[in-house]
Amino acid sequence: MYADSTPNSIYGAPCPNSRFLGRTITQNNRSEYILPAHELPAVMDNCNPLPDRTWYTNSTYGYIPNNHYDQNGQNIVFIDGHAEWRKIAQMNRRMQFFYGGYAWW
Repeated sequence: MYADSTPNSIYGAPCPNSRFLGRTITQNNRSEYILPAHELPAVMDNCNPLPDRTWYTNSTYGYIPNNHYDQNGQNIVFIDGHAEWRKIAQMNRRMQFFYGGYAWW
């Protein structure tokens, strides 16, 4: 289970199975809500809206500017196939990565 997500929280959990989309899954006394297909990203740019606007790579490069540094947003393609450009003001912190960074959408 991941991120303590609920239908009303800003946090989302990754979806390992398309049958889970839009449902609450309970396992070992923990429940997680999986966003529906029109809200769950399949592919997105890596945009960090925090003041430094960098992201961390697991390589010798470390922190580097995101690819839309001057554009203040990111492209997102959702599981249902629709795509949109989302400005930083429209994004929320959704999911924490193992190294401490966050996915925003």
